[in-house]
Amino acid sequence: MRTFKEILDKLYSALNIKSDIEFCRKYGIKKNTLSTWKARNKIPFELLVEISQNENLDLNWLLKDQPTEPTIQPDQKPNDLETICSYIKDLNETDRKKVLKYVLELQLGET
Repeated sequence: MRTFKEILDKLYSALNIKSDIEFCRKYGIKKNTLSTWKARNKIPFELLVEISQNENLDLNWLLKDQPTEPTIQPDQKPNDLETICSYIKDLNETDRKKVLKYVLELQLGET
């Protein structure tokens, strides 16, 4: 899995974001919250899922050490179950639990 800085750098590059302030504004994050994430070297997985879905980015590309560009085209969403399951399968157990928790929250309308 990539470090926080690597993930943020990939997001900034893929989304043509030039600064932390621009990122915070775009996603409604407080600057001090981002600073805390940086200090802890952690970013909420749910946020990465949301950004990747909204921006059509491949989570596998974002989170793993893969030299290739995203496999999902800008006009395509990973909506077939087999593709989604393959992404989840490649995650570690902790991250799979986070995905499951997020999906359950979506089903219950808590997000």
